Amino acid sequence: MLKITRVSSSGTGDRVAVMLAALHGYKTACRQMRTCRFIFVPRFSQRASVLSRPSSTCAFCDAVGFNFFFYSLFDRTSDFSMFKSTVAVVTLIGAASAHIGAYHKSMFCLNGYSNDDQPNSNEVSNPLLNKTWDEFWFHGDCKSYPPAAGDFLELTAGGKATVEHAGNRGQTTLSFEGQFAGEWPDGKDHSNYEDGSWDNSCIFDPNLHAENQTRAANTVLAIAYKSDIHDVKYEDLVIISVLEHTPWKRMAEYDIPADLPACDDCVCAYSWIPNHCGIPNMYMNGMKCKVTGARSDAPKVAQAQKAKWCEGKQDDCVKGAKGITIYNQQPDINTVDLQGIYQADGQEASPGYNEKMGFAPGAQNDIFEASSGSPSTSTSTSAPEPTGECSGTNTLSTRSHSGHRRHQRRLLSFAGFTLSMDAAE
Repeated sequence: MLKITRVSSSGTGDRVAVMLAALHGYKTACRQMRTCRFIFVPRFSQRASVLSRPSSTCAFCDAVGFNFFFYSLFDRTSDFSMFKSTVAVVTLIGAASAHIGAYHKSMFCLNGYSNDDQPNSNEVSNPLLNKTWDEFWFHGDCKSYPPAAGDFLELTAGGKATVEHAGNRGQTTLSFEGQFAGEWPDGKDHSNYEDGSWDNSCIFDPNLHAENQTRAANTVLAIAYKSDIHDVKYEDLVIISVLEHTPWKRMAEYDIPADLPACDDCVCAYSWIPNHCGIPNMYMNGMKCKVTGARSDAPKVAQAQKAKWCEGKQDDCVKGAKGITIYNQQPDINTVDLQGIYQADGQEASPGYNEKMGFAPGAQNDIFEASSGSPSTSTSTSAPEPTGECSGTNTLSTRSHSGHRRHQRRLLSFAGFTLSMDAAE
């Protein structure tokens, strides 16, 4: 449940803006969690006596396939009518601000959950939040929709591998002969993000989860030396490249370690974790890949270890081969617990693929058995061992193992309004 407990302004128009601010920030959680109840109660001084008696309900999101219950207080029926009309417009606009995934002909779910050509598919761009192991690993059911035979992401040892960042396959060169692919992931012109005119607020069009390029969280490629995606366990999948300050533009080139051993039929993965600017969800999807140009005496890749939080304490960072960080999913699969930990910038800790978690940008050249800092502690099961309660401090529906409710308060600034919000399950 999310409840607005204080707003900085009042009046009919202001109330509508307040409601839309909350919707703008949390509609993604509703989409991902499938059942999510938001309760919005503006605390205007003249309405304080009726906070516990919401008088209007609008389940406007059922039409697009998810359960969304919206409760609010309005002085007059006309206020509520204005709000419903405005929400209808914003809901349509929000649909265009898709999240970002990695696209390549070698990807699983190239056509979404279909075996027919779907040029506008976008399943891999959908964020992952509160998922079980099977739902999370390689983006759930996408494991059942492999690429066409012979389609591989080519990783040239010591070279580069290229994928396309987009919110929809139709915005890449994989659909419509590339006519809707542009410099940016949504095919539009966003030169204002780089020419100095942008105000450094969070960018949601496209949904980059960043205020500017330097704040982009970093994305990664990982490889497992197995040919069947269903056989890939956590310790098999090792991160081989970190692309700094991404996602940003559509084209993304990853440096590949020069010592990577050859493989004719491997499984690769793409992943990233946003550094705030929205719901703290995750992204992961799989691809078929092969390694070319490898030397015959290339060392073996070590097993993946779980990276851990080490901001400001680099000696504590996990050295050597590291696996995908799993965060804000079901408690028994999360690989990092950051409850109560804050970054140097004062925000809640966000475990992206950067120095805060022991990752250097570029090719990961310390992933081999001869150079890995410590042996793998991963189990031989598919899912990593539980690491304690879910660490997603902004998640709307997580519960500790003790069963106690987790309660949070945060501020949301939108369109000149400042809201104090209580979030609790």
